[in-house]
Amino acid sequence: MELALTMAFRCGLRVAGSGESANRRSGLFGTVIHADSLKGQGRGVVTRLSSTQCWGQHGATLLLVLWVLVLLTVISGEFCRAMRIEMNIVRNDKEATQAYYAAVGGTNLALARILDTITVSTPAAVDRAADDDGIDWRVNLDIPPVPVGDGVAAIRIDNEAGKVNLNLAEAPLLRIMLDGFELSEKEKTIIVDSILDWRDPDHHHHINGAENAYYQALPDPYVCKNGDFETVGELLRVRGVNRELFDNGLNKIVSVYPDRKTAMQTLGWRPNHKSEKGSVDFNRININAAAPELLRSLPGFDDASVEAVVAYRAEKDFCVAGELLKVAGTKAYTSSRMVVTYTLSPIYRVTTRGRHIASGASRGVAALIHIDKKSTTPYRIIQWFDRIVTNP
Repeated sequence: MELALTMAFRCGLRVAGSGESANRRSGLFGTVIHADSLKGQGRGVVTRLSSTQCWGQHGATLLLVLWVLVLLTVISGEFCRAMRIEMNIVRNDKEATQAYYAAVGGTNLALARILDTITVSTPAAVDRAADDDGIDWRVNLDIPPVPVGDGVAAIRIDNEAGKVNLNLAEAPLLRIMLDGFELSEKEKTIIVDSILDWRDPDHHHHINGAENAYYQALPDPYVCKNGDFETVGELLRVRGVNRELFDNGLNKIVSVYPDRKTAMQTLGWRPNHKSEKGSVDFNRININAAAPELLRSLPGFDDASVEAVVAYRAEKDFCVAGELLKVAGTKAYTSSRMVVTYTLSPIYRVTTRGRHIASGASRGVAALIHIDKKSTTPYRIIQWFDRIVTNP
């Protein structure tokens, strides 16, 4: 009997003991038949478990396990995706940082070349020997990319002598500056007089200018500066200058550096005094550093003469008046010779874009630098523009 019970248990059967109630018809594993009903046969009675009940319980367990596996798969997949995103962010940030410091390194390299090869207050057109790397470090020229660390740097050097100084230029040059724009003579006169009123220290306006009385009467009133321009954007507050005129090129051909104080202390500039030969003349435009937009404003210049000057500058700087006469033509030369100079300003703008070689990530910086070789500190960073997006 014991052997039979053992086999029955292994086969999924259950034996009901004789002491169990006859009314108990079912158990956890299946139907129970009382052993007393078969007394005299010498064995207990066993019953087979219901297959539906047995497999139902196993199926529920299996389904639960599968759902747990699905949940774990989703969690692990999301975790891996998040880790990949984090890794990409870290890598991109690393490469962008390397590109940024490539730009910083390129700016420092350009500064070193300026100090080595460019002497302030000498003709900008002196033929300079190329550097050991074969690069011609001249103003107003797109310098080929140079290797810096794990990246390369594309550098451009500009000089503020190629712009109109809003603080130091007198009325005739300010008017020439506006000749390149579609403005009436009345509009030009208003802007010129208003610039003069904005920067002079008194409250007396020019004939067509504006002082506090005008600006206070505006819907959004403000006071007249009566002092030096501190930023180019400040020009938008001057009577007659609107956003369209500013964005259409006026912002590219004006400068606020140096201011009056710096010009007097470091350059010997004096109001209403004629500049000495070889010194910086803020009523003239450097022909080598001027942008094409400003060249078109110069007296006697047309599109052909502008293109000729730009093409010539790509190879070398203008050194003497005879070269300008030969390249630009008689009309352009004779009309503009009183407002053209070949002397550079001590203020340089270096624009650099660094690029990571492997990924192509890029970042740009720009620096406005005052060169003063007579000082114990040969240069001073006037302004630093971080992470710019404009290509040099």
